[in-house]
Amino acid sequence: MQELLQTAVDNEVVPFAIAARITPDGIVEEGASGGAAMDSIFRIASMTKAITSVAVMQLVEQGKLALDEPAETHAERLRGKQVVAGFDADGTPRLRDPASQPTIRQLLTHTAGFAYVIWNADLLRVAKHMGMDMSRDVGADILDLPLMSDPGTRWEYGISTDVLGVVVESVSGQSLADYFDEHILLPLGMTDTHFNVPENKQQRVLPAFSRGPEGLIQTMQGIAPTTFFSGGGGLASTPNDYARFLQALLRGGERDGQRILDSATVELMARNHTDALPINPMITASPRFSEDCDFFPGQPKHWGLGFLVNARDIPGRRSADSLAWAGVHNTHYWIDRQSGFAGLLMTQLLPFCDPAFLNLYEEVERAFYSGK
Repeated sequence: MQELLQTAVDNEVVPFAIAARITPDGIVEEGASGGAAMDSIFRIASMTKAITSVAVMQLVEQGKLALDEPAETHAERLRGKQVVAGFDADGTPRLRDPASQPTIRQLLTHTAGFAYVIWNADLLRVAKHMGMDMSRDVGADILDLPLMSDPGTRWEYGISTDVLGVVVESVSGQSLADYFDEHILLPLGMTDTHFNVPENKQQRVLPAFSRGPEGLIQTMQGIAPTTFFSGGGGLASTPNDYARFLQALLRGGERDGQRILDSATVELMARNHTDALPINPMITASPRFSEDCDFFPGQPKHWGLGFLVNARDIPGRRSADSLAWAGVHNTHYWIDRQSGFAGLLMTQLLPFCDPAFLNLYEEVERAFYSGK
């Protein structure tokens, strides 16, 4: 593994990388290259979504949320959401009322009708019309974007988990940062996972890079403070910390005697909650941030409550019904409960789904399974 990652750095596939194989007992294999370490701090972006989804399911367990209730019951900012039905000649979006209101389950499965500007050119047009500069962090204003389809009619990756973060705050009466700390992060020993990285830890934050015509270019140093706790992508974390989270899910919701979910809830999250809706390829509208992305093209996939799930074994790789997702800076994980381990591969590189990185991802995954 160490040789594999070092070769990737030498060939400028990645600026640095961490890989780890995690069993219910802990990390059993790891590799690091390019100066990264298991306690380095990464922008994990959409790997935040799994943690937000766990928070939602904790509230479902407590009877404070119901999967099929309208989310607007708990989030006033959702009320009156409309669907984009097209554009007038001058570019003004035409809006209509949705056929139904998004539910908690639909938000968890990305079938609520929301999208991301990175993968939806029409939504990017809408955002520009609304005066949003999507080249920078627009914070909580992202929640004002309209729906792009009627809830329940299609799968489309989008801001649904940011909306769920607002729901968690409303129901719990805590900020998302405080809720995560009390109910998930500190119980699991994830002491290096933050929305706002403390000053005394900033030296462990890795720089971010982009791949351009001339190779890898550093684009970010450090992480700026924020007042918007994005449930869809706001956290920074370390491989060590995130491995603890994956370990807890592998163990049915518990680690070191600290239970964050009932085992039956973890089972529920792993089921198919999108039925026959196709998991569409994510076609980029922002090539700087993402290539076109389709994990395991041609293979049947569905979405659980917070995770992509492959419906069949991937030969030489993960088993059927493995849970997975990733962050835009190419931090990726999967949880193979059938084989009994989870995998983690992390760097800090745009664009998402960079082909050279995905080749490395496959090599790392195959290496872990060849040695299991």
